[in-house]
Amino acid sequence: GSSPRVCRAPAALSSSAPPPPPFELARSLARSLQPAAMGATCCTAEDKQTGEAVTVEQAQGKESPPEEPMAGSLQEPKEEQPNAVRVENDKTATREFTVVLQKLEPGDKVGAKVARANNALEVMEVKDGLLLDHNKKNPDEAVQKGDLIVEGNGKTGSNTILDVITHSDRITFKIQRRAPSKEVPPKNGS
Repeated sequence: GSSPRVCRAPAALSSSAPPPPPFELARSLARSLQPAAMGATCCTAEDKQTGEAVTVEQAQGKESPPEEPMAGSLQEPKEEQPNAVRVENDKTATREFTVVLQKLEPGDKVGAKVARANNALEVMEVKDGLLLDHNKKNPDEAVQKGDLIVEGNGKTGSNTILDVITHSDRITFKIQRRAPSKEVPPKNGS
């Protein structure tokens, strides 16, 4: 049988200070040792007389406290990851676009029935007016029921946006559209 190889620890590790973590000891040993030829021992006769003997098993130390994982090491997925994915999905579930309306006549109407929704206005219905004209010209950015008007001329807040609609001839809306819900509504009578 073969016995474990014994190597001299570098002088810096031979002090009375507490031993460094095993990976530091292994790195230090690797730096101080020259590659041995096939069949040669890792220590010279002089090393055996002057150095502290450390076996490979001791350097790997099973009694040392658990180490923090090194960067790039494989780790089990953490519980928080599914939540992070959900948050990212929530961000991508909302689409934002800008609508610019210009009142050309004093009686021009925006043409929307809205309801206050937190700091925004929710579009309840698109009626005859500037918004309907916009929708016909811009089908990819047509304002529809359920859209939120979150800004009017760069200003936020439902009352402020209503004021912009009432008093401005040129209105720039920032619209948010939520992705359609994938929940199936319960059947009637069940």
